[in-house]
Amino acid sequence: MKEWTSQFNPFHSLKVLAWRDCFEAIMKGEIPAPVAVTLDSTNVCNLKCTFCHSYAFRKENQKTASKEDLLWVADILPDLGVKGCCYSGGGEPFLHPDSGIVMRRLKDNGIAVGTITNGTRIDKFMEDILYSCRWIGVSVDAANPDTYKELKGGDANEFYRVTTNLRTLARKRKDNRSPSIGFKYLFHPKSYHELHDAVRLAKSLGVDDFHARPCFGEGIMWEKQMIIDALESINVAQGMFEDENFHVYGVTHKFDETFHKKVLDKCEITPIAGLTFAADGYVYCCCDLRSEDQGRLCKWRDILDVWGSDKHKEVLKNIDPKKCPVRCTYAPYQEILEKVFREDRMTYNFP
Repeated sequence: MKEWTSQFNPFHSLKVLAWRDCFEAIMKGEIPAPVAVTLDSTNVCNLKCTFCHSYAFRKENQKTASKEDLLWVADILPDLGVKGCCYSGGGEPFLHPDSGIVMRRLKDNGIAVGTITNGTRIDKFMEDILYSCRWIGVSVDAANPDTYKELKGGDANEFYRVTTNLRTLARKRKDNRSPSIGFKYLFHPKSYHELHDAVRLAKSLGVDDFHARPCFGEGIMWEKQMIIDALESINVAQGMFEDENFHVYGVTHKFDETFHKKVLDKCEITPIAGLTFAADGYVYCCCDLRSEDQGRLCKWRDILDVWGSDKHKEVLKNIDPKKCPVRCTYAPYQEILEKVFREDRMTYNFP
């Protein structure tokens, strides 16, 4: 299966080869500065996605960060050496009334900003997104109101609010088409057959990217023929719908051939990509470890003291990937560390 038609795209994990200094620092036993972090504004959400990996965590942690704490993080990220911040959430980030102020502060502090949202409240922060964001990923996950309701718990009005918000955002952009807009589509055994309809819808809205990846986890069963059909649909869609301004990405390299997570023996990557300021007030080593004891590093306002400390090293050493939750976002980065830098399979010191 062909994940994309051009290797120069935002979903290619090999882009982290640009972080060579960070990988070499890890091999020396050092903790390099985080290249990118995740900042959660709230664990509250206005939808009920059947495949939500954060549901159990959110149910027990209906927390929302204060404006003061969010702005504090935005102001100290340059001191940590951070280059990019994903403004996101265990829930829906734009339920926080101060989202626009926070994103603008990040931007003004020289931090590249991206955001992941369900899209229902983009209209409340349209100008802030246009000013602040390098990219926005909108989790639509359906091609029509019926599937949207079945899988995400939202009614037809919410589905059409999301698509209207996407169309309006795309039209309001300037000639540089910034921020880039992604229509995110987690395809499910109940929706993978609607993939072409979803791609057609995404293109009609004027977005840049259609980002498809499989749902997986407890209760989600993929039969072999379903997987074959889903992957073939992505490749057919690339041929049918792609043009200079619209691309279809089927991101499957983070999963095994049965659409389950790859299980690693160790994880050393979290310092440079995984650091998450969660809405419960704790900093976690990885976005996939929100609420997990093994990933909890410190309180938000202790991060400057804890970063690179013996405590930090001890927490990282004790992370067991086999005990991680259902997904592993950064598994490919660990593979790159092992195969490119430790084993030097690409002879990276040569052109």
